[in-house]
Amino acid sequence: MRISYPIIGAVLLVVLAFGAAYIEISYERENAAVYIYAIAGLISFIGCFFLFVSIREKRLIQNENGQSSLIKAAFESTNLGVGIRNLRDDSLTTNGALQKMLGYSGDELANMRLRDILAPESTLNKDDDRQRLRTGELTKQQNTAPYIRKDGTRVWIINDRSLVLDDAGKPHLVVTFHQDITKSKEAERVVKTHEQQLSGIMENVADGIITISDKGIVESFNPAAEVMFGYKPEAVFGKNINVLIPEPDHSAHDGYIANFLRTGKGKIIGVGPREVTARRKDGATFPMSLAVSAMEIGGG
Repeated sequence: MRISYPIIGAVLLVVLAFGAAYIEISYERENAAVYIYAIAGLISFIGCFFLFVSIREKRLIQNENGQSSLIKAAFESTNLGVGIRNLRDDSLTTNGALQKMLGYSGDELANMRLRDILAPESTLNKDDDRQRLRTGELTKQQNTAPYIRKDGTRVWIINDRSLVLDDAGKPHLVVTFHQDITKSKEAERVVKTHEQQLSGIMENVADGIITISDKGIVESFNPAAEVMFGYKPEAVFGKNINVLIPEPDHSAHDGYIANFLRTGKGKIIGVGPREVTARRKDGATFPMSLAVSAMEIGGG
């Protein structure tokens, strides 16, 4: 409860005024004058003091209201979902971004538990760190979990939680920032699916397929290439492709790659199959039909 200093000051001034009147009536006038002047001075001092306190209090209230307005504006304007859990009464306050993210109103979320909106496969309900955060053993926590929106669709969210202590140093609030990463998760899923499909093709195709870096270093070696060259993949990974090429192309191969990277033109790259001589692990050479294509990954 906020103290009303103007009211207290007015009451004291009335009391002192009555006191002055009483002194003037009760004592001889010449003796009462001294007391009256003293009391009048005291009344003036007290009046000025409480006027100063009143003005200061009003400014503090205005500052607090201004800060509260700024905090509320930031709370509602951020694109991040924000949830504030009061550990004293277990109440939950959410902003519009989080309500839109999950499809529930603020009142609906306030009456729901975490298990009500988590996807069944999520392990977040069994996360001991959440309880440790509530008890003050941790002050920060971050995790990623799938949630089920009100319309039944799935949304992936990064949760960044922080503990706020009260003036006594005890856990008071848990503030959680939620970021929707569903699109990036879907992109990851698509990339993973494509990688699995590509791996399946490379593992089962009858032709030998080898991928190398722009430095000519072997990065993948499929089963057909194993049979063709007699090498296990781990024996050639990280080595220059020229271990599979006899002279004279063995020594010149790095120059071929450098020329292609510099000019964009090559004698073999992108020009279709041609017959070349290759070398097996045992040193034997054999004729081989070679087709080379260039790919850019990640814009590089």
